Amino acid sequence: MGNIAAMLMIKPSQLARLTSAVADAAHQVAPYRSSLAAFAALYGVIAAPLALSESGPSSWPAITITLGALLAALSAVDARTFRLPNSMTTALLVSGLAVAWTGGMDLLQWRAASAAAGGLVLAAFAAGYLRLRGRDGLGFGDAKLLAGAGAWVGMEALSEVLLIACASAVAVIGFKAVRGEPIHLHSRLAFGPCIATGLWIVWLYGER
Repeated sequence: MGNIAAMLMIKPSQLARLTSAVADAAHQVAPYRSSLAAFAALYGVIAAPLALSESGPSSWPAITITLGALLAALSAVDARTFRLPNSMTTALLVSGLAVAWTGGMDLLQWRAASAAAGGLVLAAFAAGYLRLRGRDGLGFGDAKLLAGAGAWVGMEALSEVLLIACASAVAVIGFKAVRGEPIHLHSRLAFGPCIATGLWIVWLYGER
């Protein structure tokens, strides 16, 4: 984190806009406070090793906390409703591009292209699955979420995000099976929290 701190320092006006986005997310997630608390705790545990290192919270830019809050809110809503609100995925995308803008136009253009690529990949998969199977297998909200991930970490890291997301999904299915819940082809799984977990881990620990 320390080697990118300078790039991630943002102006007060930008921070105000991001804070407003987080406030809007908090309003939408209000009915799901218990889920929000659970995901906030999960992401806190994931960040704990970094928090205890030399580049701990005192040196973290505010943007990382903003990202964590947005991801926890998105995860909480999707886990309870199987829906990712447009306003929240848009906030993730815009805030990621705002961070990229502080690193210069070249970085902004690359992250914008990364966002488009991430969104199109999952959107194409969702459309193809719907056409072949006649039912939804992946929501278009997930595509928007991966687009936001592309804006934050770039196209080069999206494969890692997806790999962690798929591993997280397998872990969730395994946990449900251990609990005795029926698992079949039509079982519903909120994939948004899995993508969010992948993005959070890559953001915290990925190479930059």
